[in-house]
Amino acid sequence: MRTFALSSACWLAYASSVLGALYYVSNSGNDGNAGTSPTAAWKSLAKVNRFSFAPGDVVLFERGGVWRGAGDVNPFFPREFEAYQRFTAKDAGSRLVNLQSCVLKPSKLTLRVGESHQVQAVAVYSDGTSADATPIARFVSEDSSAVSVTPGGRVHAVRPGTASVTATIEDRAARMTVVVQPRKISSANKKGKP
Repeated sequence: MRTFALSSACWLAYASSVLGALYYVSNSGNDGNAGTSPTAAWKSLAKVNRFSFAPGDVVLFERGGVWRGAGDVNPFFPREFEAYQRFTAKDAGSRLVNLQSCVLKPSKLTLRVGESHQVQAVAVYSDGTSADATPIARFVSEDSSAVSVTPGGRVHAVRPGTASVTATIEDRAARMTVVVQPRKISSANKKGKP
């Protein structure tokens, strides 16, 4: 990281006139913000990746923050990543953590017709950590006539057969196989049959 001997006000004036626009990202930000000041910072790498930057624009990440997301920041325009500091921030530096993969738990599931099971989508990050990402994952069944899945990841067995369920977190996906067996016939139903 480069160190500048300029005051913050001088650096901001210099950067704005020579480098282009400044954009701020903070763990306490909001992607609905303009991103153009520390008090109107964005929150996520996804917002940074979706934004159309001009050559010379600079993205400043709040010191001490951690950002999780997929892939690299949009490489089309060269941008610098500097840490800005709020009054309460420590000098620990920022670290960018990328989403490496998505894992479904369990990886294979066997159900009987009429049964259901909650699955979990786990985000695995470049720093070796993982987190439950079920609430933000998108779930899809390849054959909803055999296996349906709710937006929250609850898998329902509809009819006998096999189908895949896919969970997607940002641009990473995981697939699991779901085998649906016929309903179990209870002993009470068997008694009335010859």
